[in-house]
Amino acid sequence: MRTPITELFGIKHPIIQGGMHRVGYAELAAAVSNAGGLGIITGLTQPTPEDLAREIDRCHDMTDEPFGVNLTFLPSFAAPPYPESDLQGTDRPDHGRGRGDHQKPSRRLTGCVRLSQWRQT
Repeated sequence: MRTPITELFGIKHPIIQGGMHRVGYAELAAAVSNAGGLGIITGLTQPTPEDLAREIDRCHDMTDEPFGVNLTFLPSFAAPPYPESDLQGTDRPDHGRGRGDHQKPSRRLTGCVRLSQWRQT
């Protein structure tokens, strides 16, 4: 089936896994992606940015298919420990903060689609 979603993400089926706290690990994301959908790692399931980077690497090891990372930027009682310095490097995920880093994509984000900037034509 071809739809704007399948074409945008390079997936076989127009199915996008939702971010799910406590279960959105690399295993589930890779399984969904390997089945033709878009698997999603839940960022807040990981306690630190380093753990999230390792989880992304694990998912890369489990699938060659596209997958995403769900990041929560809503106010919370305890903010995730994502220091600003971790968002600026080219060897770390951008975390979707839109700070202009997309002009120098990291090796992990090559081919990344930023939905906040995507508009259907």
